[in-house]
Order: sequence, then structure tokens, then C-alpha cells
Amino acid sequence: MAVFRSSNILANSNFPLIAALAYRIEKEVFIEMNDSSVRNIIFSDIKEKDTGNFKVVGKAYIFENVTFTSTTVLIDHDIKTPSSSSEYKNGKKNSFKVAGYFAMNLVSDLLNPQSEKTPPLEIDIFMFKDCIFKEDFFIDSHLKEVSFVGCEFEKRIYINSINKGESENLIIEKLSFLNTNFKDKFKLHNSTLSDLCIRNCNFSNNADFFGCEISSLEAEIKFHSINFNKRTLFGDVIFKSKVDFKYVTFMGYVHFRKATFLNGIGLDYSNIEKEVNFYNIKGLESKASVNNTSQETYRIIKHQLKSVGNTIDSNKYHSLELKKKKHNLSFFSLDYIVFFLHGLCSNHSQSWLRPIAGIVIIGCLTYFLLLFFGACCNDNKWYIEVFKYFSIISNEECFKSSPAIFLFNKLTLGYLYYQFLTAIRKDTKM
Repeated sequence: MAVFRSSNILANSNFPLIAALAYRIEKEVFIEMNDSSVRNIIFSDIKEKDTGNFKVVGKAYIFENVTFTSTTVLIDHDIKTPSSSSEYKNGKKNSFKVAGYFAMNLVSDLLNPQSEKTPPLEIDIFMFKDCIFKEDFFIDSHLKEVSFVGCEFEKRIYINSINKGESENLIIEKLSFLNTNFKDKFKLHNSTLSDLCIRNCNFSNNADFFGCEISSLEAEIKFHSINFNKRTLFGDVIFKSKVDFKYVTFMGYVHFRKATFLNGIGLDYSNIEKEVNFYNIKGLESKASVNNTSQETYRIIKHQLKSVGNTIDSNKYHSLELKKKKHNLSFFSLDYIVFFLHGLCSNHSQSWLRPIAGIVIIGCLTYFLLLFFGACCNDNKWYIEVFKYFSIISNEECFKSSPAIFLFNKLTLGYLYYQFLTAIRKDTKM
């Protein structure tokens, strides 16, 4: 067991870097990258403490039961010379000095220095178990896998804090947070994640996932058993897989403004204590999303939109709610027939063109039925005569000999005019 309090760098020494040591970083740890011959590190002022261990397994960099008391950064390959943490925060990526600094090129040079015989080893997997981060934590490097299990962040965690422009996203193939507490702000910006899982976590401060593209190697992107105690932001996020918020409590303001859901969303088991902004969300009307989104989730979205006065979008998700309800009804029940006709005639009051087309079809069909049964013998041209049967109040002589056709015409026209009015009213209702 060991405590790291200060550092010296030695070349060609007999002390190996990898020793499965337990350590606590209490002061700044600086590692210069200028000397490519560096193979070993000696940490002075070492004392015995039961604090955890560090090891490298294959391409994985593993920390267990470690307390980081200084700023920790996972940064790009091209960072070589530490200079100052304040410069890093200002976005200068070629010269900085950060306490608790762990970079992939650093690990490559120390574990497997460049030579003609041995190529450098790239470490692209970072695993943190039961670790405590007492200062800010940054990830600004493309990585294969980063996982946190049972960790605690006492200060901010920023993923992709350096602004590289909208054209370049940070890429992390797999990112997971399990049984982890975030006491300060959490920011995950403009990143592409092939697999994201957050489970059994507590966010005491704001959580921001702005501009990310998120997928899952499993069926769902899992946000399970989470407390979001303050503001939670998913603005401009693209969810490529279904995202499931299960046993999630949103205690503060939440917004999904301009978020895109390509395969649906699950909010059935979420607890929403304040308003949620679903303005201008996209994708939930697609076939894939409808198949993966429940009636209850559509109801929640409809209710949230209606509560902020967004009646037009609220009606849109009311229509999707009705579609899902139809799927839950038995096929030949009366309720199913009603929902089927409602969807067929006006797409659940979303389309006013459908009832107009239906009125024209019923008028033409009525005319040709009367003509077929010999009840209609008018000298006018058929395309002029047929207009009389578009009206719900017309009472032509032809109907006296065919009361069944009269009943069919008036009932269907009455229903279609009602569907037309409700479809028009949905966009004009205050």
C-alpha cells in the first residue's frame, strides 16, 4: 500500500511502473513527456495506507478504491507537455499541467516506449471502481471504454469540455456509470456514444447531455433507478436506440428540446415532479418509434405539452396515444371498430384532407348506387348531378324509393363532416 504525494521521474531505473500498488494522490502528480526514454517512475514520500490499487490488464487501465484529491484528465494523444490546469480550462490543448494526469500517450510511453523492436501500447479502456474524485474530472479523448462503478464525484465532471466545433464529436464506444454519485455538475456534450448505460446513480446538481448521439449495443439505452435532483437537459440529443427511463425521478426542470428519438422512448416508470419541455422533438411518429413507445408514454408527452399551452403538438401526441390504444384492443370488439374508423377517416383528427376525400367518395358512391337500382334518372351530366349527394341536408326525390341508401348517405356524411371539423379545430383551438 502506498500514498503518492509528490513525484520524480527517473529514466532507466530498476523500479517498474506496474506494481499493482494501492495509492492516494494528495498533491499534484506531474509527468513530463519530453524524454522518450522514460520507463519508470519513483514516487517519493511514500507512506503505507489501505487506499486501493492500480493495475494494467491488456489495454485496460484499472483503478480500484482510489481517492483522487486533484483534478484528473483523460486527454488526447497529442498532449505532451503539462503546464497549468487553468490553461486547460481555457481550452488550450497543447500545453498544460494537471494534477492526477493520466493520458493515453503517457501510458503508451511509460509501459511500452517507442523503439524499433517494440511498438507503443495504446491504452483505450479506463475502469474506475469505488473511486473518489475530490476535484474536477475531464474526459477529452476518443476512447473505447470508460466505466465507473461505485464511484463518487465531489466536483464537476466534464466529458468533451474542449470545444472542437460542431463538425467533430468526441467518440466513446462504451460509457457506463453504475452505483455512482454526482455531487456537482455533470456535463456530457457533443459526443458520440455507441453504448451508454446509467444505472443506480444520483445527480445532486445539474445534468446536461447536450448535442450527443447515443446508441446502445443492447435493445435499449438504459437510464435506470436514477435521481435527477435538479435541472436535466437533453437538448439536441439524437437517441438512435430506444431510450428507457425506468424508476427515474426528475425533481427539477427537464427539457428534451429538439431531441430526436429514432426508436422510441419509455417514460412509463418515471416520476416527473416538474414540467418537461418536449418542444420540437422528432421521430416519435415513425413506425419504429410507435412500435417501441407505449400508450402511457404518449399520454405523458401529450399532458406535458398541453400543460405549457402547446395545444397543436399536444393533439399530435393525442393521436399517437389513440393509435397505441387501438393496438391494445381485441380485433373484433366495438371499441376497435370505432378506433379503426377514426384512424381511417382522419388519422385520429390529424388530417382534414381524409374526411374531404371521404365526402367526395361517399357522394359519388351514393349517386352510382341510385343509378344502379334505377332510382336516379336525371338528364344532367353525372359530374354535375353527383354534387347533390355531397350535402348532408339534401333530400332528393331519388331517396324516397331507396331509404337504405338515404340512411347510408346521411350517416356517413355526418360522421365525415364531424371528422373534418375536429381536424380543423385541432389547429385553431385556444
